[in-house]
Amino acid sequence: MKTKVTKEQISFIKENYSTKGGRYCAESIGLLKSTISSIANRLGIKVDENVMRKNMSKSIINIDDYKNVTDPNIAYILGLIWTDGCVIFSNNASKTPVIKHVCVLSDSFSSDLIFNALNWRNFKSENKKSIGKNTMSTSWISSRDLGDYLIENNYRDKNKGTCIYNNFKSLTSHFLRGVLDGDGCITISNAGKKYKQTAVYFSSSVDQDWTFLSDILDEICIKHKIRKMKDIRGESSQLCIHDSVSIYNLCEFIYKSSEGIRLERKYNKYLEFLEYKKVFKRNNKLKVLLDEN
Repeated sequence: MKTKVTKEQISFIKENYSTKGGRYCAESIGLLKSTISSIANRLGIKVDENVMRKNMSKSIINIDDYKNVTDPNIAYILGLIWTDGCVIFSNNASKTPVIKHVCVLSDSFSSDLIFNALNWRNFKSENKKSIGKNTMSTSWISSRDLGDYLIENNYRDKNKGTCIYNNFKSLTSHFLRGVLDGDGCITISNAGKKYKQTAVYFSSSVDQDWTFLSDILDEICIKHKIRKMKDIRGESSQLCIHDSVSIYNLCEFIYKSSEGIRLERKYNKYLEFLEYKKVFKRNNKLKVLLDEN
């Protein structure tokens, strides 16, 4: 059914579209944004370039939510963006920062829901360089305030590490879960030996400063070590956790309030670890951290 547009609504579009944009007009006079755009196109009205740029970087987000974090979802995605995301600059005169998180579609269900709830945009694309030509899910937002804040916390220079979590210490577990879901792994391997080997790894470039992550783990009494490696693909570094009690305590700290905010594939690996190590639970050798600091 064709939408009836009144003369008053057309007058409003003529007066406001170029200076305030289609969304403002749609919300003000109760028409669909697509209807507004169609009318403006017929009238030969365009949105002023400065207004368009402002609307792109303006926010549909509240920067205070990211600086003074109280939402576990935001703490989690700040960890995800640290590992699997980036801050780039858009190709416009003001070079507005664009924040992206890229993930294989099969792993993106939970994170896509979170980004969507926080008003981030999303698109799907094919990664033709991947062996399986995986479909990728990219969540992104253009925001000067958020981009500048993340850059201040080394999100464009990740090798230096970040202390962003110091602004939300009570939600460190959610930030750490995001880091694990992004670049960490839980492994259970026979490795040619009688007993299976279990470990948690966080991997990065060879010049990564692991101080920030090491400090978090020291605070919750997790034994770990840092090593550098070299193979045919080049050099890299890892922060490794091999001690079974430390693996258990780390995962309990990370997952104890994780419902709905996690990568199920990695959480299931932890459940596999628990099944293999259940003898430790029977003998009361595993200790659980009761409270976040």
